[in-house]
Amino acid sequence: MKSIIKMMTVVIMLTTAITEVSAQGFLKKMTKAITDTTPKTETLTPENSEENAKRDSILKTPLKFEVKKVIEFNAEGDTIKNEDGTVKVSYRVVDENDKIYDPAVVQQMVNVRLKAYGKILAKVGGGAALGAVKGLLSKNKKEALTGAAVGAAAGLAFSAKDIKEIRGINKDLKQLKTVLEAYQTTFTEEGLPKMADADLSNVNGIDFTQCTETTKLMAEVQSDLEESKNMDIPSLDDLSL
Repeated sequence: MKSIIKMMTVVIMLTTAITEVSAQGFLKKMTKAITDTTPKTETLTPENSEENAKRDSILKTPLKFEVKKVIEFNAEGDTIKNEDGTVKVSYRVVDENDKIYDPAVVQQMVNVRLKAYGKILAKVGGGAALGAVKGLLSKNKKEALTGAAVGAAAGLAFSAKDIKEIRGINKDLKQLKTVLEAYQTTFTEEGLPKMADADLSNVNGIDFTQCTETTKLMAEVQSDLEESKNMDIPSLDDLSL
């Protein structure tokens, strides 16, 4: 009887040991599988950090331009007038600081940015990423994938919040592009109507008569224009999207 009990004890001990070994092996395999399939977070080197900061500063910064009525004055402070004695008013493309830009330059800036946005938004045009963004925009937390998961789903270096910002800016830029196109067909390089009888209250649905008015030193107007024409507008094709 004692020998039977000893034999059963040995069998139980061996079975337990084998089970533990198998379990450990299984756990190791599972751990390896999870490690292999989990997206690896790239270590941000100083170069990568700089590149990411550059990308974000460009793509997540709105282009704030509008058309304003500009009344110019000379160094003596006298308002510039037309030959008939009326105050000369020109329509200019300005930024948020009333700095005047050549409209063709602003158009190029807008086109470059829209091209980059197009690449980003095209990647979230379907599948999990699109559903995540729609959920985020509709504030439906159950449908929204948040954080970097959205970007990862589309193979992008952007989070759901980033993509939401980009969608908003992209919409604003398309509206700005429409205004610029109407402006360029209506006004000369000097910001004057190409047609004396042009109806500025309705140029493809845009009412230029409602533009805000500002004053500017005549020399400064020319200086701003020349500076904008000499701007370096880099291509965004090399940015990590």
